[in-house]
Amino acid sequence: MQRVAIVVGVVLLSGWAKVEAANNIASGPTQAPPVPTTKGNALKATTHKAPAAKPKKANPPAAGAANPAVPKGRVKSTVTATITQRSRLGNSSPITPQSPPANPARLQGTPQHSLQPGERALPVLVGWNDEMNDAGAWQQATTANPVDVFGTHPGLLSLRLPHVAQNFPYSYQWSGLQRDITVDLAHYPVAIARISQLQEGSYAQIRIVEHDYTGHEVQTWTTQALTSPGLAILDIGKEWGVADTRRFTLQMIVGGPLYGASCDYDWVRFVNREEVPFLQAHPNWQQVELRP
Repeated sequence: MQRVAIVVGVVLLSGWAKVEAANNIASGPTQAPPVPTTKGNALKATTHKAPAAKPKKANPPAAGAANPAVPKGRVKSTVTATITQRSRLGNSSPITPQSPPANPARLQGTPQHSLQPGERALPVLVGWNDEMNDAGAWQQATTANPVDVFGTHPGLLSLRLPHVAQNFPYSYQWSGLQRDITVDLAHYPVAIARISQLQEGSYAQIRIVEHDYTGHEVQTWTTQALTSPGLAILDIGKEWGVADTRRFTLQMIVGGPLYGASCDYDWVRFVNREEVPFLQAHPNWQQVELRP
């Protein structure tokens, strides 16, 4: 009888368990399933991604040892400071990196004379110039004794004084050409004239004349008289004591004995003081740039 009761209890308990399981499936789980674990050194299985392990810094290889990071048969890519250029013969020559060239545009009034004597990369800067290509740009400096003017070829004006008339009141004669000009004496204070030929006994010089508003002469500056070919130089900025733009009269003078005189003018230029030594060394220099 007792055994029958036990069997009946087991059957009832089993049936209740089946009913409870069916109810759980219909209603869904009420909590998350447990996290499975493994024994030994295995990591726990989780739903979160584990952070990547930081690589360890490798010790630098010893001197002379091969770099293990570079596989055999491959060359490590590097940036070299030397560039090679292959010539037509197949040889390679190193090219040393150089800084870019300076701006070709020069500073105001700053000359460059880094080349050998007689060589120059840039022209001479001038504030005003006349290269003696047009005699018509000039006028007679005096009507009392006008000068004869000859332009045999561009770049040269010949001034000539004939024999004077009888009863000439002076022991020598002079005359010349003139024109009114405007020059920035702050940047180009030096007037230079090239005289390439002088008749024996003759002289040549340049004069600068300041006039008042009525046209009368106020001041006059004159270079030393040349009696042989050379440069007539006048630092009018220093002599006048000004450093700005001025308008005045420029005269090219020739003088000499009563029987006649003559000279040749090649050019007249107003330059800065730094250019004077170069023009003295190279009076035939023709490359000039007007920059008033």
